[in-house]
Amino acid sequence: MAKTKRTNEERIVARIALVRASYEKARKDRSKTSDYRYLRSVLRAYEYFDQNDLVDNLAEIAPCVLMASVRSGQHAVRTIIDASCDDDDLRMRSRWTRALEYALTRNVAANDLLRFLRANNGIAGCADLASKTQSKSSRRRPLYFVKPRLTLKP
Repeated sequence: MAKTKRTNEERIVARIALVRASYEKARKDRSKTSDYRYLRSVLRAYEYFDQNDLVDNLAEIAPCVLMASVRSGQHAVRTIIDASCDDDDLRMRSRWTRALEYALTRNVAANDLLRFLRANNGIAGCADLASKTQSKSSRRRPLYFVKPRLTLKP
């Protein structure tokens, strides 16, 4: 019997389902390390998508199939978090994303993520280090503002 090849969409949805199951388990547990385990599963999913060249497909599939919002220039880690997490706390999602982006820039493997987070003062510590080393603002702001001249009528 020939094994059927799964499409990219099926592989992405299956992997996000695993991450979502990890999130549900972490939500029930609510210990300090449960968030770390969820973030490790997010990082594993990102590594899987990156190794199989599915990162670009994730941004296309997420809005219609996974019902997750995708912004222009958004990191794939944030897309995975938005697709797997139904928590309304946007600050926590941002903190998770920044911490994982920092771990990715330091080439941390998913198996070493717990040790890396603890060594850098947890999720908030990694997010703080990411904000100090990696600027997110790419917009140029003008150095001065030109005020319109007022003309006085004689």
